[in-house]
Amino acid sequence: MQIRQLVGKSAVDVPEVDKAALRNGLTELTQLDDFQAGDKVTTLQKSLSGEIIRINLDGGIVWKCDQTGAVMTGTPQSLLPLR
Repeated sequence: MQIRQLVGKSAVDVPEVDKAALRNGLTELTQLDDFQAGDKVTTLQKSLSGEIIRINLDGGIVWKCDQTGAVMTGTPQSLLPLR
């Protein structure tokens, strides 16, 4: 969603879009963090948070949600480090 909004504003050339901010935003969104078991993470919309349990061989991240207690699997692109 965030990438789509950034690119959409650029594509229609909305005057108030700062091109440097757009580049920085896209760079930040496309960088993959080096996640490890025990790291605290949050979803992209910051609606859920939790702790990484393990990293699968295929790169999938298994994490336990703080809010629900559910164990979920996501991609590195679907999570942000909680700092």
